[in-house]
Amino acid sequence: MKNILLVLGSPGGRASYSNHIARRIVDDLKARHPAAAVVVRNLTKDLPPVLTEAFANGRVLAGDKRSASEGLAIAVSDVLVGELLPAAVVLLAAPMHNFGTSAF
Repeated sequence: MKNILLVLGSPGGRASYSNHIARRIVDDLKARHPAAAVVVRNLTKDLPPVLTEAFANGRVLAGDKRSASEGLAIAVSDVLVGELLPAAVVLLAAPMHNFGTSAF
């Protein structure tokens, strides 16, 4: 296993049970696979933007044909996809609020 992507979605921070359990799972995976790299995406601290027309248009255009807003939307997407694709394990830590998951 080379990469672990941990996606944190609880606004509870350090007091969050879902974050605590997810980090314990990551610690266990790291103990079994010490060379694995861990990428943490905390949605409560760095929420990706919603998909917009700039993203929809920019994804079908060549880089030199994109507007500034289209280029920015694609750049954000490229970062997120760059975290996801190499991950052998993706762990989503999402709290349950009123018997449903959070908006993150």
